[in-house]
Amino acid sequence: MATSFIIVACTTAPAFNRYPQTACTQYVHATKEFRAEVNWCAHYVEVRGDATEVRVSWELVNLHGSLDAVFQITDESNPRMYLTDEFGHRYDHTHVSGAALGSRYQVGSTQAGSFFFPLPRAGARAFLFHDEENGVRLPLRL
Repeated sequence: MATSFIIVACTTAPAFNRYPQTACTQYVHATKEFRAEVNWCAHYVEVRGDATEVRVSWELVNLHGSLDAVFQITDESNPRMYLTDEFGHRYDHTHVSGAALGSRYQVGSTQAGSFFFPLPRAGARAFLFHDEENGVRLPLRL
């Protein structure tokens, strides 16, 4: 008696929803050595099965002082970069990638990176991405 087997390969693609963003703000970061004007923009929010990714970029618009470049240190352990939702819940990032790990900037250069947060609470659709060090926020919407 012959026996037949059917092999079925199953893969599960993670479910996600990507929400394009157009929020940008400008801030000035000043030290004794330089004064940098920076554009900070959100490009998308992607809600996956395990995390929420916020993709942002930084552009060095102007640099005053004797330096020809500046360095952004990592935001990996920075508790001053976080989300809040319309209900007042705070979301701290769990990890970062790209330029959020640190980058070198010259005038006109743009670097992108991502912040990863826990999934939004049920019903949360509007968020603010806070950068307390520079005193700015980006509004985000799902």
